[in-house]
Amino acid sequence: MRYVIIGGSIASVGAIEGIRKFDREGSITVISNEPDPYYSRPLISYYLAGKIDRAGLYYRKPEFYQRNRVRVITGKACNLAPDGVVTLESGEKIPFDRLLLAVGGTPLLYDRLAAGRDNVVGFYTLEDVERIRLQVQPGIRVAVIGAGLVGLKAAEALYYLKARPTVVDLAPHPLSGILDPVGGEMVERHLRSRGVEFKLGMEVSSLEGTPRVKQVVFQDGSHLDCDMVIIAAGVRPNLALAAGAGIDIEQGILVDEHQETSIPSVYAAGDVAQAGELLTGDKKVVPILPLAWEQGRTAGMNMAGHEAEYRGSLAVNSVNLLDMSIMTAGDSRAEGLSAVGDNPPFYRKITLHDGIISGLIAINQVDNMGIITAMIRKRVRIHGQESLLLQPRLNGVDLRGCLQTAIN
Repeated sequence: MRYVIIGGSIASVGAIEGIRKFDREGSITVISNEPDPYYSRPLISYYLAGKIDRAGLYYRKPEFYQRNRVRVITGKACNLAPDGVVTLESGEKIPFDRLLLAVGGTPLLYDRLAAGRDNVVGFYTLEDVERIRLQVQPGIRVAVIGAGLVGLKAAEALYYLKARPTVVDLAPHPLSGILDPVGGEMVERHLRSRGVEFKLGMEVSSLEGTPRVKQVVFQDGSHLDCDMVIIAAGVRPNLALAAGAGIDIEQGILVDEHQETSIPSVYAAGDVAQAGELLTGDKKVVPILPLAWEQGRTAGMNMAGHEAEYRGSLAVNSVNLLDMSIMTAGDSRAEGLSAVGDNPPFYRKITLHDGIISGLIAINQVDNMGIITAMIRKRVRIHGQESLLLQPRLNGVDLRGCLQTAIN
């Protein structure tokens, strides 16, 4: 069996491990346009800040490919023929029997804003971080476009490097994709107290200056002076290969419970895959690293002939921002029950749908949130214990009784 995997990140690693669990003999070829595959993208902010060295970025040992007998080609795939051939930009043709698309995404706004600018950088790859390291210095004014997790981790790294970050976003508060206004405003106050500035509710119109940007210009005509721009405004799935091959796509590449696309023997996983969501069953792109590995592993096992089903995506985020702990899971922005306090500030919230726990937010008081996340996964129905779940120690919660109501 000839396996080909396009992409070298965590979904690719999961697929290799899934394949080798059931097939030790088939050939595996990985095509990656990055020279350093299988590093952890969420750790690049720690590398930029100097908290870890380059070796600390990798989630598998250097001999991973050799041990699993994987051939690695550094290059870019430009065409996928459904009859079993991948063509590279170099002209080389790679035949396959089973193929995985783990091609990830491209930072939003990057193509439009970065062209021809020396000091405009994304925050998605190791190459991006190396470019930032060459330019950043104490006191440098950096506009970070994007107030999601990636943008705020970039701002945190810049803070440690004694730069002057200003986070820009159209949303009214940070982390608007996972936090409600109460949580988002709490995060903003905390980061402002540490010296991170914000320009929120502001839409970027253009970047002024070539070859080096000097200002971010907003739609209302105002501007922000800067010495560097980091674009961290989310990613869009890379769909060109799949679309060119006639594979069904929407926001991402549509896959079934086996991670197989509309073309038999072609699979997709990771930030490019639109897979089933755990709580609703709707198909969504959920770009979270553990899910990418799980999808890749599921795909790999099915590629090797072993039937395996992806259990469904549940968005779980756990992050620390300048000593503030934040955790979210599920439908965290919906209306729910909450507890909030000061000195020190904390926020705990659970959301419910028809009596079933569907989401959570925890800021600073994150104790036992892993237990509540497990309840969300199992779709536990709560009977009169809702307010008890807001207590850090879950005192009085009948966990055994709750689990007996689990739907999953």
